[in-house]
Amino acid sequence: MAISIEKEGKTVSDATISACEALGVARSEIEVEVLDEGSKGVFGIGSRNAKVRVSLKNHNLSDKGLKSKKALEDILGYLIPTFQVGLRENQDRIRLEIR
Repeated sequence: MAISIEKEGKTVSDATISACEALGVARSEIEVEVLDEGSKGVFGIGSRNAKVRVSLKNHNLSDKGLKSKKALEDILGYLIPTFQVGLRENQDRIRLEIR
């Protein structure tokens, strides 16, 4: 199962950083597909955010780990306005980090 998310930001770089934070990975661990480079518009009118699709290069995350991360994000979504959940796994443990 390929892991990918789409994020927006003022620039492609901002959107990429946001995606890395959401996935809890470093920039070197992802592939970035630019969906929209965005536009500054004229005097800020008609501006569009940049949009990227980010995929993990070589992910070894289990389905159980991904489901756990999604469940925690769903629960925290009702309790905390802004947060990020990072996922790390090794052979016998799943570690979820809330930031």
